[in-house]
Amino acid sequence: MSGKAALDLAFRDPSALQAPGYLSTWVPLRIAAAGDAPFSEFSARCSALLEQARRHPAFALDLVVRDPAIKGLSVPQIGLSLAGGAVEGSVVTVEAAPAGGLTLWFDTTRLPEEAAAQLAQRLESVLEALGNTTAAHTPLGQLPIMSGAEREQVLYGWNDTRCDYERQTCVHQFFQAQVARTPQAT
Repeated sequence: MSGKAALDLAFRDPSALQAPGYLSTWVPLRIAAAGDAPFSEFSARCSALLEQARRHPAFALDLVVRDPAIKGLSVPQIGLSLAGGAVEGSVVTVEAAPAGGLTLWFDTTRLPEEAAAQLAQRLESVLEALGNTTAAHTPLGQLPIMSGAEREQVLYGWNDTRCDYERQTCVHQFFQAQVARTPQAT
């Protein structure tokens, strides 16, 4: 969908919240995405990665100090949480509730409310498309990320550049007229 080969997430499992101060409350999770693979394959890969991350839900916070070969680990911009709200340090966190449903958390100092609302709308569009019975066979890169209204705005609204002009004038004459009006412009 984004054209990138992988998506880095900060993953939080409920068990990661048991030893704050000693253990991280999240682990890095890299999900490789092939845009031409069917969604069912991508989903199966994600399930396997999540299961692995749930088996190792935290790391020692002093790990970077104990092993100089490990560079500082920064929190990915996108978090995925199964409990405890937003992943601290991420710009956006999608929290999946145990009973179903999603909550979108965002850092108001790093993401304007309007952009967060647009992101929520796009997430809703993808989830709606996944509810379609043919979604499992749809390549990941072909899932819609825009609502119908946003797609209409991008394709047609912003490209509506019609304006009145003298239809008998040739293009080179428009250039000549512009040069005459603004001789100092380069």
